[in-house]
Formats: sequence, structure tokens, C-alpha cells
Amino acid sequence: MSIEQLDLLDGQLVKIAESIRRHDADAVVANGRFLQDKFRPIAYTER
Repeated sequence: MSIEQLDLLDGQLVKIAESIRRHDADAVVANGRFLQDKFRPIAYTER
């Protein structure tokens, strides 16, 4: 994982923590989806 990815992850975790404190469930779900998409392993397949 690169420094840029770690910085992005850190920023998203801060947003999630702030959303939880505000009881903003929709934002928590949206951030969760973003993180899943951003950090999904790349499947390399041979053809």
C-alpha cells in the first residue's frame, strides 16, 4: 500500500468517525462502499 493510499484511507476513516458521532448512517454506508471499491484487490487473470 502506498503513502497516498494510506493518506486517503486515513481521511476516509476520519470522515467515518465524524459521521458516526453525528449518527449519520447514510454517510457511513457511503464511505464503506467507497473504501470497498477503492481497496478491492485487483484480480489478474491469464487468458
